[in-house]
Amino acid sequence: MFIFYQTFILLAFHYVYRFVLLCNPAWLSWIQLKPWRNWISIAVIADVLFVLPLSIDALTLFAPTDISRTAFAPVLKNAYGIDLLSSNRPGYLAAVYWVIMQTQIWQCTFDKTLDVHGNKIWRAESILSMLIVMTLFFTSGAVIVYCFVRIVRELRAT
Repeated sequence: MFIFYQTFILLAFHYVYRFVLLCNPAWLSWIQLKPWRNWISIAVIADVLFVLPLSIDALTLFAPTDISRTAFAPVLKNAYGIDLLSSNRPGYLAAVYWVIMQTQIWQCTFDKTLDVHGNKIWRAESILSMLIVMTLFFTSGAVIVYCFVRIVRELRAT
């Protein structure tokens, strides 16, 4: 996930670099004063600002909970032979938006949601996690689109 997202950061960085060189906006003219130091600093800061929230998001909000572990245990045991309920409690990363549990009462098996009214209970942690990831992706996309539009305008003017 982290290496996958690095491509978006690198692509956005390339667009910002071309934008600064072609358009030379006054508010970014300080970059050209000491270009090597400034560009490397910008690259490192941008990478940290985008990858750190993604890493924290994946390690905390995608981590298994007792509810998701119980729900995934039979599936992963049957499909891959991994026992999620074993003593070493193997980890996995998954965005679980809601959980439907299999319940058996008097020899009848049916799906019962975790809500007493029969509604799905949405997991706020996973929704927050997806919002964070989507915000990061759309932010890098917005940077790319903004720089692209400005570069095209600059090239048309010349």
